[in-house]
Amino acid sequence: MATFIACLVVLASAIALGLTPAAAQIDPRTCGVLDGPGCNPNQCSILDGPGCQAQAQGGGVGENLQLTLGTRAAGDAKKPAGDLNTLRDLFAALLACWLPPAVENAYPGMQMSMRFSLTRDGKLIGNPRVTFASREVSQKTRDLYRDAFTQSLQGCAPFAITRSFGGAIAGRPIVVRVIENRDDVAKTKPRV
Repeated sequence: MATFIACLVVLASAIALGLTPAAAQIDPRTCGVLDGPGCNPNQCSILDGPGCQAQAQGGGVGENLQLTLGTRAAGDAKKPAGDLNTLRDLFAALLACWLPPAVENAYPGMQMSMRFSLTRDGKLIGNPRVTFASREVSQKTRDLYRDAFTQSLQGCAPFAITRSFGGAIAGRPIVVRVIENRDDVAKTKPRV
């Protein structure tokens, strides 16, 4: 009976302190030594409770080949030395290649997503295709950003990629989202 009362006291203390299983899972899930070989920090199951949050894989590089490019720090990026062998290398090269439109032609808050593919030897397959653009901008503004991105890609292509990496990404769609976030654009142009 004493053991039962002790368990109730511990349970009541845990509830009072907010240490319920759901509350304990609010932080991203991690695996420890005691979790066993079946622990996977990159997914949550129904047994993990409603607050489970899986860890992001690969430091933000998912398997959907998607990259977001801002315009604020476009000139600060450095292209990786040597052949590109990972998605991180490819995304760093794309960031280093990106030359946004001139500030006087830019549109504050503009967002556009474009999709393109590369061959196994790093050449572009056709021109990038626009898959999303901010609704409130004109066709002229959309063309300006699409052309800037296309010229940036063509200026860097063909990308120097390793044979194994080229085989892995050949023909797979790569999506790049461009966001106009330069401070000087917001100050000089009113939003329409």
